[in-house]
Amino acid sequence: MADKNIPPPQGDRPDFPGKVRLALPENIYAVAGMECNIYFDNVVVAINPANYVFDASCPAQRKERDDPGKGMALSERWTWTPKPEEAGDYSIQIEVVDESNAVVARGRSLVHVVPADAGSGKAISLLCIGDSITHALNSYTGHLLELCKSPGNPRLRLIGGNQPDPARPENCHEGYGGWSAERFVTQGSAIPGDHTRRGSPFLYPDAKGSPRLDFARYCREFSEGKAPDFATIFLGGNDVFFDTDQTIDATVEQVLGFYDKLIEMVLDFDGKTQVGILPQIPSPVEQNVFGISYGCMKTRWQHKRNQRWLAEGILARYQGREKERIWVVPVDINLDCAHGYPTVSGPWNVHSDQAGSRQSNAHPVTSGQRQVADALFAWLKAVLASRR
Repeated sequence: MADKNIPPPQGDRPDFPGKVRLALPENIYAVAGMECNIYFDNVVVAINPANYVFDASCPAQRKERDDPGKGMALSERWTWTPKPEEAGDYSIQIEVVDESNAVVARGRSLVHVVPADAGSGKAISLLCIGDSITHALNSYTGHLLELCKSPGNPRLRLIGGNQPDPARPENCHEGYGGWSAERFVTQGSAIPGDHTRRGSPFLYPDAKGSPRLDFARYCREFSEGKAPDFATIFLGGNDVFFDTDQTIDATVEQVLGFYDKLIEMVLDFDGKTQVGILPQIPSPVEQNVFGISYGCMKTRWQHKRNQRWLAEGILARYQGREKERIWVVPVDINLDCAHGYPTVSGPWNVHSDQAGSRQSNAHPVTSGQRQVADALFAWLKAVLASRR
């Protein structure tokens, strides 16, 4: 007898987003010996994900009786650290179940596990385009460099005109606090200076003096005239920050239009570059962040809704385009939003003799940035492994 709680398949797949708008990436990248995660709150739109059960299953390639599958389904995430012998592709399914035990959403992904030595010794270059998440001194780019210095990994060179840490000039990129996708495409010229005032590093005056995207000139100035092997776009959070449910659709479409222009800019110069689209990181789990940082301007709920709307748009627009050298790199699902953001401690109120801790900022601490780097690192190695 069919389970009445399981909705019928939609189209040729049994996946459906349901009322929690479950949206999983088609592909997740992992490296043998490194932790890989899907944080459940990061893939749904629910005020309180604890009201639901997340049933994750990732069967072995050769399933045997009583085989528990790959990884662990914990309260807040599915997590797996593959062993060296587990390199390969694995299907993972997540079902979301409500208090009546009805399946209210279902999604599937393919986890690609590559050997720990994938890309070993290969020299690669990477351009990271982003906002304050990239600009931070403890940014994921620094951890990425460290990962690539260990044996069995590619030799990474970062490209960019922004070097926020003078002590580490090799940690360079095009990440600027407060910047939007629109600004990289439309604002100003490539005159150096205060990042809050300068124009896009990719805009140069043409023969008539009008600014235009000129990636060939950018590469002459910052990469010896050579296109990067990889480029990532990690933007959108500032574009959608002030949106509401009534305006977000139009804004996401506009943002993705600017993404398209940046992708075209890179690929038109050299079609060999692999372009990774990184969905914006999810909201911290506490409203406290937005109260401390923005007063009464913003709720965590609207911020999360906007972030997920943009993530859904990215998945719909760019998944399945690997042959065009366009990839979705799901760094957003690997971030611990409960423990990866800054906190402040103090009394609960002016008269309280008890102290507590609250999340205080929407920019990840070092541990959160490292989780972003881990997911990006896994994608780089997966691409290199596929091109042996």
